[in-house]
Amino acid sequence: METLLPVFVAVLLAETGGRIQAKSHSLNLHFDAAPAILAGLALSTLASLLVAGIGGAIVARSIGFEARTLLAGLALLVAGAPMAFRSPTVKAAAGKTPFPASLKAFVPLQFGDASQFIVFALAARSGQPALAIGAGLAAALMAAAFPILAGRDWPGKLPLVLFRRIAAILLTGAGGWMVVSALHLI
Repeated sequence: METLLPVFVAVLLAETGGRIQAKSHSLNLHFDAAPAILAGLALSTLASLLVAGIGGAIVARSIGFEARTLLAGLALLVAGAPMAFRSPTVKAAAGKTPFPASLKAFVPLQFGDASQFIVFALAARSGQPALAIGAGLAAALMAAAFPILAGRDWPGKLPLVLFRRIAAILLTGAGGWMVVSALHLI
């Protein structure tokens, strides 16, 4: 549980109102093929998080616990800080078939994303990369499912900017706390 829940919550918060949600909404409006869109997202996310999990497992054996905690705190800070200031922009969906278009749309969004860094850092901190990968994948799919299930009305009357800023505060607060505790300042 010390890996599953923190990774799940952190990735879900990091994806709140993010590019994955915006792109899944755009793809669903274009194709109206939720299973194919989610399959493309699952495949691209799994590839991204496998890289992160393997890297986290290597780092877990290389550095001490305080350094791994510092890394995890920095990952949360890097994920949360930009969320307070900018909203994501994505290009409108294009393509003729939903699965290849989803792969083409999601792969560039996944590699180097905040969620990948979170999974990497928390897999390194816990030493349990498989659990971190599974929790990250579940959170990314859940985040993408919201706009697909909401249909054309997403975000509608949902105060998405407010939710995004709250998520930013939670991520930066948790990240700051981890950084301070790793540096033994408290």
